[in-house]
Amino acid sequence: MSESKHTPGPWKIGVSPSKKGARLGFCILGKDPSDGDPLLIVGDFLTSGSYSVVSNPKEAVANAHLIATAPELLEALENLLEAVLAHARTGAVIPPSMMKTIGGAAQALSKAKGGAS
Repeated sequence: MSESKHTPGPWKIGVSPSKKGARLGFCILGKDPSDGDPLLIVGDFLTSGSYSVVSNPKEAVANAHLIATAPELLEALENLLEAVLAHARTGAVIPPSMMKTIGGAAQALSKAKGGAS
């Protein structure tokens, strides 16, 4: 596993302060690795300024949950791929039907780490 460049997890969902004329939004919070202080990862899923980013509040909440779990999903995918490759190194045969899925997982992992999309 290579060292991650993103802010370490866990991340959690916070509520963005409302702005005049804007609906309340969500933000993703982490901790600054240098001092442990709260750190804004991303914010404003419902509105940003005068335009709507996501018009459906339920969709905004679902997006916030997905983004907040990104570090855990990344680690789980790394561990899963590592286990599959270790299993293959024992001489076990990986069914061809799984190879496309494994390749897709490896590509998604590379993309998440800033590689080619």
